[in-house]
Amino acid sequence: MQSSMWTSIYIEDSLADALPRLHAQGWRYCELSCEHLGKLAETSREPGVIQQVQSVLDALGMQMPQAHLFLQANIASSDEEKRYADLTRVLNELEVCAELGVRNAVIHPGGDASDELRSLRVNQFKILAERAEKVQVRIAIENMMDGKDVLRYGSRIGELHELIDAVGSDMLGICFDTSHANVQKLDIPAAVRECGDRLIATHISDNDGSGDQHKTPGYARIDWVPVVQAMHEMGYDGVFNLEIPGERGCPPGILDLKVHHAYEVTAWLLAH
Repeated sequence: MQSSMWTSIYIEDSLADALPRLHAQGWRYCELSCEHLGKLAETSREPGVIQQVQSVLDALGMQMPQAHLFLQANIASSDEEKRYADLTRVLNELEVCAELGVRNAVIHPGGDASDELRSLRVNQFKILAERAEKVQVRIAIENMMDGKDVLRYGSRIGELHELIDAVGSDMLGICFDTSHANVQKLDIPAAVRECGDRLIATHISDNDGSGDQHKTPGYARIDWVPVVQAMHEMGYDGVFNLEIPGERGCPPGILDLKVHHAYEVTAWLLAH
């Protein structure tokens, strides 16, 4: 496993400016955040936009193996207009990911767990999988957490397997989000193992179980060493990607210290 950081920890910066700041704090791998990806997709046809980012990555010796597609995308929405708009947007974002050499793109499964949306969701993900095959970027479907009054599809790992089996494409895998699993009160090491060899991406953060707080590991309740050991046992060779926007909202100098601290914590964890 390699340690990786979500680029929007420096959301106030352009991607070309955020990458050197991550590099200065020790990071050599990163996830292209949905915020930065969205901006790139809007301007990707302008001359030199993608090339500028690639030049920065090359100069720093960094890699961006993972990306997060449009965060609010619900390609299984019962609203036809939203469903079409969101699918169109993420299909375009996949093209940008391919140009940047991203291997795995994360997306939420969308919708609630009602039976009425299951066939619709499968059909939509078949379209997404076809584009993923064309551009050779795999889709990592993220585990979710239930809301106060709604059972969200994908809050149980078995539902992710169910969706992948129904679509029947090798271009689909799982992104395991530790914070979602903790709020959902899953046994996290067991849930990691349940993902099996379909685990291709991670969103790593900590919380106290009351909400999705996106803090650095060690902040709260998750017992991290057994989680990492479960990933090692499975032979997971993707990125151990910190998604910690909960650390933002502080002066720039302090944020840099937090980002470096997160790197040191992650390096310690991956050694266990």
